[in-house]
Amino acid sequence: MIKQPKVANKLNELRNIDLLVGDLMGVEVKSITVSKLVITNVEWNECYFKHVVFTDSKIDDLSLIDCIFEHCTFINVNLNSRFVRRCKFSHCKIMGWNVDKCDLQDVHFTNCSMQYFSLTNSKLRNTYFEKCLLQESRFFELQFNNVKVESSDWSESEWYHVPMKGIDISNCFFNQWSVDASSLKGCIIDESQASAFIRILGIEVK
Repeated sequence: MIKQPKVANKLNELRNIDLLVGDLMGVEVKSITVSKLVITNVEWNECYFKHVVFTDSKIDDLSLIDCIFEHCTFINVNLNSRFVRRCKFSHCKIMGWNVDKCDLQDVHFTNCSMQYFSLTNSKLRNTYFEKCLLQESRFFELQFNNVKVESSDWSESEWYHVPMKGIDISNCFFNQWSVDASSLKGCIIDESQASAFIRILGIEVK
């Protein structure tokens, strides 16, 4: 079971964008655009972001703990985070978001548009992708533990060295999916997907 973010009902509203380059605790950020910002070695804890646009920014060594992002947009953002824990992304647009060497635990993505999302060399524990669009995403060299995907579109995405044993992908869409055979071992599909996965593995059926 995924743990929910622990965010207080009453938060202080953050009005000064420049404060985003430092540690944040118990603040609400609403209806602002953050452009060309460089953020390094900070922690955002128990924060609520709504209708915030992050664009053309570089974020290094960021820790997200107990944060909620609703109707936020990330465009061309390089995010190198230490860890993301007990966070929820709801109805967010995440375009060209590159995440490398990150530890995600108790993270829920729901109704998010995540085209060109790139996740590499990372650990995912208790992570849930629900009703997300992940076309042309890239998942490389990942460690999975209790990862769930549901009603999501992974068309033209690439998955390599991603252990999917026990993961149910039967209600997801995978048109022109690129994946190595070792990653697929032990995953759960339905009968209608079987022929498509045979083609993915390069197997010909007479």
